[in-house]
Amino acid sequence: MDGQIDPAWRDAIIGLAKDWAKGPCPAMPNAPDASAVAHTKHRKLATMVGPGQLMLTHMNYYYMEPCNDTGCHVETRKVSEVRDVPQDA
Repeated sequence: MDGQIDPAWRDAIIGLAKDWAKGPCPAMPNAPDASAVAHTKHRKLATMVGPGQLMLTHMNYYYMEPCNDTGCHVETRKVSEVRDVPQDA
């Protein structure tokens, strides 16, 4: 397969990303004070960033008090970590 990704390898990488995403999240830097947060949302994103490297990004969305009719002010924080992917994944 000249210039194409092997489907079996791609499926293995997707499975590996899902497994890593199930792990615990790192501490969020500069997180706002919990007493000022109305509610939060959390997202995880896995991205291939180079040959044999996968970046897992954890994003927190903090909906800050006071909220009004148009909603709350949202602050976003994220932490990324890059991991090596086994070539025989």
